[in-house]
Amino acid sequence: SRTGAVRPRFWDDPGWRAYLGPNQPVVGVSWYEAEAFAGFASARLPTEAEWERAARGEDGRRYPWGDGWDPARAHHRGGARHTLPIGCFPAGRSPYGLWDCAGNVWEWVQDPFGQGGLRAARGGGWNAHPPQLRCAHRNGWPEPARFSNIGFRLAR
Repeated sequence: SRTGAVRPRFWDDPGWRAYLGPNQPVVGVSWYEAEAFAGFASARLPTEAEWERAARGEDGRRYPWGDGWDPARAHHRGGARHTLPIGCFPAGRSPYGLWDCAGNVWEWVQDPFGQGGLRAARGGGWNAHPPQLRCAHRNGWPEPARFSNIGFRLAR
């Protein structure tokens, strides 16, 4: 309400209430809406290269915490069937201290994904399999897509 932004009407649906809260990541927004909010906030969506560098650091690790998979460091398939508050996995932070670069929600980035209006998203969501949580993994969805496992992170 402080920003003057209008919440998507489907957020009032009882099924979406699990995704709302002060420490929950914003989900259910299209790439267009994420891009518009970024502009409103005098920020932008990161490029894929920026996102990957922030997630894996300078040493090129496979996951934000290192090269070995550890299910206790990320919210992924097999856990709760919705997002969790940001910061529930402190041992999974990136080398730069970013929370939830692996799991919880896919994050829209600036780059296109192939042809035909798809945009890239990185990080893997709460319903992603462990290989999808690797820092180098890419996925793409149509720009107008809104899902309960896709959100965004801002860059300056």
